[in-house]
Amino acid sequence: MATGYVVKKNSRPKIDPYSDMAHAMSDLSISDGRSVAIIGDSITRRAKFPEQICGLRVVNMGIAGARASAFIQYAEEMRDRALHTKLVVIALGSNDRDHDEFVASMTMMLHRLPQTSLALATTFRKDAEINQTIRALSDRDGATIIDMTGSGIRTDDGKHPSDDEQYRLWTLFMTQEIERILGC
Repeated sequence: MATGYVVKKNSRPKIDPYSDMAHAMSDLSISDGRSVAIIGDSITRRAKFPEQICGLRVVNMGIAGARASAFIQYAEEMRDRALHTKLVVIALGSNDRDHDEFVASMTMMLHRLPQTSLALATTFRKDAEINQTIRALSDRDGATIIDMTGSGIRTDDGKHPSDDEQYRLWTLFMTQEIERILGC
């Protein structure tokens, strides 16, 4: 019994955020500005977005367990490599517990991204402090808000959608909001 568990556990695909981000940067570079980049944590990473939204390539930049601070270096790389997108969507906050660190990290990331249209998504949980901060950052930086609190997504652990159907609903809600922002 124990051996079966070890084999099953070790047969899962390994998550390599550096490799995932290298692929994302490559996808952004070949899309030549005709893309939507979605930056987020494990919820974003697990999302099965369509290949295109409004005729734009979708680049999933989700990293399981990531906090906002993890994406500062990728925002800088996007800017330094002049990787432009039609829209950058940021769906973070579920893993950030220190409010001051979250504000500082989000501010640094937002100011390091290349100039582009920007959308910030609230968490789907009713985490008033984080969601209030996301709204304030959105107002300050001229970003469109994607209000996930009204999405009706259920959670068992207070962080993640409770099952595959809830992940599907999260992805559908996010996709529809991106379509609304892009006007298609």
